[in-house]
Amino acid sequence: MRTESVERNWSKGDLIADRWEVVDEPLIGGMGIVYVVADRLLNEILAAKTYREEVFQLDPTIARRFVEEAALWIDLDAHPNVVEARYVHRAEGKPFLMLEYVPNGSLRTWMLSAPGAIDPVHALRFGLDFCHGMMHAAAKQLRAHGDIKPENCLLTGNGNLKVTDFGLARALTQPGHDRSLEAHSGHPGSRAKPAGSWEYMAPEQFETGSTADIRTDVYSFGVMLFELLAWYRPFHAKTRDGYARAHAFDKPPPLDGVDAGLARLVHACLAKDAVARPADFSEIREYLARCFQALTGRPAPEPIVGQVLDAARMNEKGVCFARLDRNREALPWYDRALEYDPGLVTAWINKGVALAALQEWTGALTCYDQAIELDDRESKAWFNKGIALRALGELERALHAYDRALEIDPQDKHALVNKALVLHKLDRPQDAIAACKRALAIDDRLPEAWYNKGVAHGMLHEYPDAIHCYRNAVAQGNMKQAWCNMGNAHAALEDPEEALACYNAALRIDEDYEPALLNKGRTLHLMGAYEAALDCYRRALALDDRNPLTRLLIQHVLDRLAQEVDPAGGPP
Repeated sequence: MRTESVERNWSKGDLIADRWEVVDEPLIGGMGIVYVVADRLLNEILAAKTYREEVFQLDPTIARRFVEEAALWIDLDAHPNVVEARYVHRAEGKPFLMLEYVPNGSLRTWMLSAPGAIDPVHALRFGLDFCHGMMHAAAKQLRAHGDIKPENCLLTGNGNLKVTDFGLARALTQPGHDRSLEAHSGHPGSRAKPAGSWEYMAPEQFETGSTADIRTDVYSFGVMLFELLAWYRPFHAKTRDGYARAHAFDKPPPLDGVDAGLARLVHACLAKDAVARPADFSEIREYLARCFQALTGRPAPEPIVGQVLDAARMNEKGVCFARLDRNREALPWYDRALEYDPGLVTAWINKGVALAALQEWTGALTCYDQAIELDDRESKAWFNKGIALRALGELERALHAYDRALEIDPQDKHALVNKALVLHKLDRPQDAIAACKRALAIDDRLPEAWYNKGVAHGMLHEYPDAIHCYRNAVAQGNMKQAWCNMGNAHAALEDPEEALACYNAALRIDEDYEPALLNKGRTLHLMGAYEAALDCYRRALALDDRNPLTRLLIQHVLDRLAQEVDPAGGPP
């Protein structure tokens, strides 16, 4: 394991300053680097943010400004809608800002993974969370963010939004600074301009010598909210000057199909004249709250505080470890969360998931039952209870758990797929096919649904239908299991050449996939290609030397090869 004295940039497995272990591959952006680290002193996961070496070399004062802006962020303290900044540490002269790690990625990542424009109520929840974060920052005297965009909004495991990167964009700019920072951000241009991202910057931010304030943030928020509701940005250009003209002169498109009041708010935020925009995020929050109540009939959610906030923070720390497959280390954080708030359903579920990952199924089941006792309409608890019961062999109870999850959320495609797995074991392939059809009606690109439908058709000896399903599964996910099962279906149809092609495709994905090796060996065996079959069997035996069937097959091939050498049966 390397330490900080070896090199200036670190990789997974390295140790920074003999304290912070890099536990994931670094995230490298246009100018910045984020290392996900395990703090060995405090036993928690953090995000260590700094800038790329060439950015610091561009201007020696950038490091000082980075620390100054980081200090303002650190002073914000804890809030459910702000990524918490803990402290600054220096390693080899480079400043690192140690941040709360939020493992679910950014709002941009979420948008890219979503199938289309989101429910306006969901957009309102994100907007309210954002306003709460910005209102907290304003109460702590932080004047402006300066670089609002989906990439700077992170999502927790519960789907809450947290604002990040307060003021760090400003650390890269100063009045009269003419060096080309734009080249480092991937934006070609002439001189460095005020902080921000062109796609989201207010018209006045493009002016030399301008600084970000609350109304420039309001404009950037308007661009982001427009994008959430319409699924595209209101202004498009290819160059910095093109964006400057678009933001200054182009009229934003209408928001078709969006609540009229909400659309008016978005366009007010996008006013060209800063004075015409909402004055601050408190004003925007009030408007969003009215829209939320009109659309849902419920009051808009308020930020959580006190022990509930402390419990949520402990729960998220556990999630950080779990996302890195360090489930044993996640468990104490879930326990601490439940000490603060024994009624925190998500902590019970997350603790159960961690125990399940450790194959401690009985303990996991206890956690899920506790969550259900607190809220019997929590579909995730029922879903995970089904997984635990299936692992424990209690198939009828597992089936009931999945059915209960589907009563609560009929669109849960993963519950339908897992239900099909139980139906396979209960020898109910027709019902499994019906469950997979329901899942595919929700998402026809779900490889697991195609795969499990193929398994059910195979159980019914409907091999052409099975092959059709497996082809769809590999088209969506290139699953080695689907390739192998497709080979089995071709073998059942007495088509050994196609079977071999499928087994080879599975082995290209994983050369040590034992089922494909065994089935390829059997096919070659039946074709009389004994040497090739023997090679497959021996490779499979090296992976699992306790499998008596593999030893039997090897002996059978050796006997056949001996007969070919000496048909009379004498010693070869």
